[in-house]
Amino acid sequence: MARPKNAPGTFGKINTTLVKLAVPPDVDLLKGIEAPVQVLGWLREHPEAVVKIASAALRKNRKVTKTFEAETRVTPELGGKPFKVTAWGEGSESAAEVALRAKLAKSGFLRRQPGRRDGSTALTPESTIADLMRVYEERVIDDPHNAKRWKEATKRIKREAVALIRERIGKLELVETRASSIDTFLTALRDEEREHDRKECQIVLKDAFFLAIRLDAVSPGNNPTVAQEPPLRRSKEEIQGGVVWMDVDQVQQVRLDLRRYDVERIGKAGPKPTPKFRALFDVLIATATRVNEALAIRKRDILFDDEGRMLIWINGTIAVNESTRKLFRQDSTKTGREKVVILPQATAELLTAQLETIADKPDDWLVFGTKTGQPDQEGNVRRGLETRSQLLANVGNDGVQLRTNGKSQFHLHATRSTAATHVARSTSIEKAAGLLAHDGLGSIHHYTPAEMPTADESILDAMEALLPALPELTSTGDE
Repeated sequence: MARPKNAPGTFGKINTTLVKLAVPPDVDLLKGIEAPVQVLGWLREHPEAVVKIASAALRKNRKVTKTFEAETRVTPELGGKPFKVTAWGEGSESAAEVALRAKLAKSGFLRRQPGRRDGSTALTPESTIADLMRVYEERVIDDPHNAKRWKEATKRIKREAVALIRERIGKLELVETRASSIDTFLTALRDEEREHDRKECQIVLKDAFFLAIRLDAVSPGNNPTVAQEPPLRRSKEEIQGGVVWMDVDQVQQVRLDLRRYDVERIGKAGPKPTPKFRALFDVLIATATRVNEALAIRKRDILFDDEGRMLIWINGTIAVNESTRKLFRQDSTKTGREKVVILPQATAELLTAQLETIADKPDDWLVFGTKTGQPDQEGNVRRGLETRSQLLANVGNDGVQLRTNGKSQFHLHATRSTAATHVARSTSIEKAAGLLAHDGLGSIHHYTPAEMPTADESILDAMEALLPALPELTSTGDE
């Protein structure tokens, strides 16, 4: 059987052997042993043979001075042929092992021996990436200390990434994994247009290999994840070309479509039209917030400043309970950053109309929830907008084609990028970053009203231009 491979900069299993005895004259090692006189006489003349015949007795006899040798094989950090390192210790095997470890540390070979396969979280250089993912789940994802830091949705995303890594490259051994292997895997995901999965797998692999380094299963100089990010970084042109957004005319057409749909529903059988979707679409753009953060807005989060302008305080999101699979309102946004936005006049009027439909509800009632006050689903909102707006069938070249071969490609995140793009062009990129809450405020979980973030008035004109009052519309839908 071939000798197990060690990663560069590591050493293998430590073996100890008894190599020398010093027997006092008054100690008869052969006492109690029945053998012919001639054999006993020869053994007394050759005490080294007693080591092989009566080793158990020798190890237990405290009067006998024993010398042990510990040895291991070291693989150089920078490559080269493995070599043997030995050390001696008096009295016990552990003394020899301690001496060997001290010698290795003094020579700068390694801190300590790689973990063996002796437990649920043990890793060796011969362990596979599937083994590493198992340990990562046990020691990182399921770590109780991460329960407060990670939301259930975050854990679910990381487990999905772990499963994908295990499926694609799980059979690779740690010792043979190279940056090119990681690059090939991540590039394949990008080619499959699974950019979100690529990003999450990249994060998980980095964290997992740093864990492997801490467990001495991978040498710090052989981490395959430290050099693979630059080739995968997208160019500025690629990033800008991939932004999904709508121009001013497209935004107005969607708003007109939403209003026309409600006007045409007047007097017809079925649910009565409400301003919910019109107000929600305006709020999504005016606040540049994520859809689940908009769905988490409560009545109490609608405020007014001293000048009578309507403000929205974005301070929560809709999440999924992993055990019950039910939606609930989480009292912090996705990133922990909160913001307050001044609404354009037309958006404020639509939101006022929506608030009138829930005027008898308590302050904690969700403004854009279901009829029973429960969180609505993002998919329901997207389908509702698609049903009501025919513009989403095709938009101009300057924006994005949101429908291909009759199948909608519209994603609600387009409202967020639309607002940011318009503010960046009308004011500055810094203002757009502030609107997106990418302003470095840090995680803020609770505010009192006096501690709310300050609304940025400088972007109000840009939002008024993007969300103006719509022209009058007759009951038949004619402009």
